[in-house]
Amino acid sequence: MKALGFIVILALAATAPAPRPTELVLSVTTQNSVFPGLEDLAKLGGELPPELKKLIGTTRTLEVALTTTGTPPPGAVARLTVPESLKLGKELTLELPTAAKPGSATPKFPDLAMRIYWGSSDEIGPGQPKLIDAKSLEGSAKLTTAPGKFPPTVAVWPSAKTEPTPMVADDASLAGAYKLTISYAGTTPFELDQSVDFLAPIKLTAPKSDDAFKPAQPIKLEWQPVPGVSGYTVQAMGSPDGRHSVFWWSSSTYAVNGLPFDFTAPERIAVLIRDGLALPPDATAVTIPRNIFKGCDSLVVYVTAFGSVKTMPVTPTVRVQVKSVATLVLGAPEP
Repeated sequence: MKALGFIVILALAATAPAPRPTELVLSVTTQNSVFPGLEDLAKLGGELPPELKKLIGTTRTLEVALTTTGTPPPGAVARLTVPESLKLGKELTLELPTAAKPGSATPKFPDLAMRIYWGSSDEIGPGQPKLIDAKSLEGSAKLTTAPGKFPPTVAVWPSAKTEPTPMVADDASLAGAYKLTISYAGTTPFELDQSVDFLAPIKLTAPKSDDAFKPAQPIKLEWQPVPGVSGYTVQAMGSPDGRHSVFWWSSSTYAVNGLPFDFTAPERIAVLIRDGLALPPDATAVTIPRNIFKGCDSLVVYVTAFGSVKTMPVTPTVRVQVKSVATLVLGAPEP
């Protein structure tokens, strides 16, 4: 029996690679949420519940993710020492989850019909909308991990154990010295300068609450320029019922893969601008054509400003990515 146990240990050692951290990513977001109706109520002296107060205004967040190939050993610890200028304390402890098991999975898609429009103008452009039945996509995509291959694990901060989610102070800065300490891989010091930092919030000129959502009219949105961005995308969505969803994109042409919302490098944004899929950094306005969201009770608009992406050639690689997002909620229409 002892010999059998020894063989099992050797087999596991042969199939499970030694854990090796490959990348540390710092995701830096400025979020501005605009709710015209709630803001007007607050200005009139109305008292909003605490959960609604949190939805209004600007917040700044930092998310840290460490990717490791292989499974970290039991009791492994990863910590990131941060500069005083960040005002998040001296050290962030990353939560190390257990790696997923090898195998495959087929994504399940909801029974959802989508109508997709695009283009900034008063009227809907020709050839629109694009109709997609999400259910028809089922079976066309498969998430697979080859047998015997161990997927990477990702240690994160903040995690589900970090409650409430820490917000970064308005006067905090990323600049300063950092040190990543991994119990199974040593330490990695690095430093950030003023060239990469939180972006300013996107300040939207939102419609007044009594004129906020009239689907039969073009919806015009404007914002103040955000310094240091490489470009923008604007996306809007609504639903007239439980099964149909309506989307609008600011691109001048249909985007086969959709518009980027997550962090995207300036080089990629430049290509999207060239192809009419993203707005240039000097853009300050778009118009959602009339009647796209007819029948919807409300509308959610996302304006994303893409900032810098800086990569440092240390081990593991350190990547810092920055964006600013404005969320505008409009509704409800007049009967």
